[in-house]
Amino acid sequence: MNRLLYFSFATFLLIASAAATDQSAPPSAASSGEPPRHMHMPALGPVGGDWWKNSEIAQQINLTDAQKQQIQQIFSDHRSNLVSLRGNFESEEGKLRNLVNQDPPQDDQVLAQVDQVTVARGKLDREFAAITLAFRKVLSGDQWKQLQNITMQRFLLFRRHRDKWGDSTTNNNSSAPK
Repeated sequence: MNRLLYFSFATFLLIASAAATDQSAPPSAASSGEPPRHMHMPALGPVGGDWWKNSEIAQQINLTDAQKQQIQQIFSDHRSNLVSLRGNFESEEGKLRNLVNQDPPQDDQVLAQVDQVTVARGKLDREFAAITLAFRKVLSGDQWKQLQNITMQRFLLFRRHRDKWGDSTTNNNSSAPK
């Protein structure tokens, strides 16, 4: 059960990274200097973005041209909704940040806004799940397993890289709180 959950999460991250690299992101995300909230795997290169167009991955899972077209169509059909839902989620998070930063913060307002963030995140997660399910229906069982393995390998590589990078920055920063 845990392995299935882990693979599902990795696949979800794959889809999330594809949406996060969309060039039509709302201006609020780009202008704030903050990374998009669903960009979990920025250093993974070819897994992010339009992974189905990546010849290495497409070859590894034996993706046909027809499957590439179907997956592209699925992503195109969901793109504007993803952008809208992500923008709404980021907006609700911004409101929450502002409420928490008030001096003093108003408990009732903060907790009510947490509910709004949760609802917005749930809608975004549901859209990602719908895309993942639609992608899954295009791929054979073997292709799906191979894609999950590729995703997992790259996710673990990213985590090792991130952990190593994180450790080196905290060790080199003598002014960091301990």
